[in-house]
Amino acid sequence: MRYATYSRFATIGLLAMLGTVFVQFPAPAQVVIVEDDFNDPAGTMASPGTPPNTDPAWRWTEESTTPNTYTGASILSMPMESSGGFDQYIDADVELVAGHAYAYVIVLTLPINAVGGDQQLGFAGNLDWRGAVSDPPASNQRGFYVSGANIGFSDSVAGPNGGLKLTWVGQSTFVNDTVQSLMIRVSETGVITTWHFDGDLRDPNSGDWFELTDRTDVFPDNPDGSQSPDLFQMEFGPNVIGVQHFYGVPDRTGGFCLLDYIALFDMSGETPNSGNPEMWTIYE
Repeated sequence: MRYATYSRFATIGLLAMLGTVFVQFPAPAQVVIVEDDFNDPAGTMASPGTPPNTDPAWRWTEESTTPNTYTGASILSMPMESSGGFDQYIDADVELVAGHAYAYVIVLTLPINAVGGDQQLGFAGNLDWRGAVSDPPASNQRGFYVSGANIGFSDSVAGPNGGLKLTWVGQSTFVNDTVQSLMIRVSETGVITTWHFDGDLRDPNSGDWFELTDRTDVFPDNPDGSQSPDLFQMEFGPNVIGVQHFYGVPDRTGGFCLLDYIALFDMSGETPNSGNPEMWTIYE
């Protein structure tokens, strides 16, 4: 068998001259930026950069009374502290490059709202997890806001207590006390779509994801009367990804977020040995 590589812009006339051909379009590969399945020995989560907390080296609330702990069964148990605030989290720095597409995937189990409270997961925007209420504001903050069976999406991970923009993003129901999967997709132009799966789903290309992007705004304006940025448009550049619990309401704390998997993929990479995604491989 002979093979030759031609530009994808090769003319149809040239293809016709070659006779019967098989044209293979190299599919973009997904490149792992951050990935952790928490398959670590049981015990307290180590300091960032200390084994096994090395790849990625998650920052977390080491001073918390009840620390993050590995269960030894591929789960990170994150307490929802009664003191609320930003007392329990994991996060890591990332860089979103303009013109690249991304997928943020998380698999987790949350208790019912009355036991565990609300959880934030996604792009934190800055180390404070403060979004639009920080100084300067983190206009690149975008994250799920899960409250009971409701799946929200916000540009302020402080949630509705901050009075900032929040939307309920679809008709899928988050099922408490069982494994659930959520995904944020960011296109090459920064357009955000949001997705859910009832169960454990880690492949961002799976056709089993259910899109949630339909929006119903709860807080359409900022407290100062200005419009919030469009929730479904991401700014590229430095960012922070992770998970955090923020509520201090007594009846919404005391449970545990069980984190099975978290990953960020660059979806615009090249396939191995393809040379260039703009090429065709033609077999004669």
